Amino acid sequence: MISVDPTKFGFASGKITQLNSSTSTQFSTVYDKKKHGVFTYFLLKGLKGKADNNKNKKLTFEELADYVSREVTKQVRLSGRSEQTPTVNGENRKGVIVRY
Repeated sequence: MISVDPTKFGFASGKITQLNSSTSTQFSTVYDKKKHGVFTYFLLKGLKGKADNNKNKKLTFEELADYVSREVTKQVRLSGRSEQTPTVNGENRKGVIVRY
């Protein structure tokens, strides 16, 4: 992972939250059937509304991260491939990232 000073790019320090496809010791898995990586596939589905747990038409980072982590872990286990665990870095997990 590359570490970047967010203040050099106009971001206030501490305002960035990352959702990563896996830990630093894991490989990201390809979802051959869907022609995407497993992480990308579920990230896109989540952004389209599948991750909106409370169906309030507002998707928070926390809802997205929970959905992606759960679905990626489940799909990778079903495929019989090595483990892949999405990770979250940062503090701003309650913020709304998409409104429908």
